[in-house]
Amino acid sequence: MLTVEQVAQLLPPRRVQLAAQLVLKPRSSADPLCEDLGDAEPWTPRTLSARLWDLRIALGTDPDGGPYVPQRQRRTPRAVSDRVPGDWHEFE
Repeated sequence: MLTVEQVAQLLPPRRVQLAAQLVLKPRSSADPLCEDLGDAEPWTPRTLSARLWDLRIALGTDPDGGPYVPQRQRRTPRAVSDRVPGDWHEFE
């Protein structure tokens, strides 16, 4: 399994933030992600798509060959693989 700590070592802060959002808010649509990830202004859908592509390339595939950030199918929410665990419930 890929941990958030491993992701933080591999990626720049914006992509770590995106990965964390996908873990903590699974199956989010573009609008809430863009709102949450923008600083002064929300990200555009184009920025979100580009950063998702960068994240997908950077993280690659799990030991079974499945992508950690699957390609989104038409009208499906954005998500990360179940192999990217979140520890929020442990923290709580």
